Amino acid sequence: PPIPPQQPGLAAEQAPAPLIEFFVLNSVRLEKDKQDPEQLAWLTQALAASRARWRIAYFHHPIYSSGRRHSEDLKLRAKLEPLFRGRSSAPARHSARDKQAAELHTQAARQAPRVQMVFSGHVHIYQRFHPRYGIVYFIVSSGKLARAGAAARADVAAREDQLRTFLLVEATPARLRFWAINEAGRAFDCGWLGYAATVTLAPCPSGP
Repeated sequence: PPIPPQQPGLAAEQAPAPLIEFFVLNSVRLEKDKQDPEQLAWLTQALAASRARWRIAYFHHPIYSSGRRHSEDLKLRAKLEPLFRGRSSAPARHSARDKQAAELHTQAARQAPRVQMVFSGHVHIYQRFHPRYGIVYFIVSSGKLARAGAAARADVAAREDQLRTFLLVEATPARLRFWAINEAGRAFDCGWLGYAATVTLAPCPSGP
């Protein structure tokens, strides 16, 4: 059902929680060795404050990619993925003898991620990765197709580097459904992400 608009004067904590919220990042200011503490501080605060059922981040440079033309940015991953998981981007240090700190560390590792899906481009192919820490990463960027631009890798759940593609996503309170569709109009990678933070594959429609 549609979410009613927030009534004037209604406190944020009393308003209905939104179904979905998007977090748009400027990865040009964060890629490789670049630093943008203001943007990271905003993301940390915005994710912590979000009451949305689903949270999706998107930006240009992928932090996971098996693309031959553009590889994954490991330094960007180190900045963003901890925040997507709901942790500090700085690595925590715990003494092995500190039982209480160790327990807190274990609880933090098990918490639900702050982001469920991440979309990136840059590589000119389609890729979907197996969930990592409850987060599904997509690359959707084949407007200028890089044919044979993806290498096989164990963490890649689906890829298309022969035809241009786009991704259709539908959000409901129970799941995020997705259909990857090629330029011939045929869906080839279909499924959904549910409460268990696992991807369930579904048969794609047989026709265009």
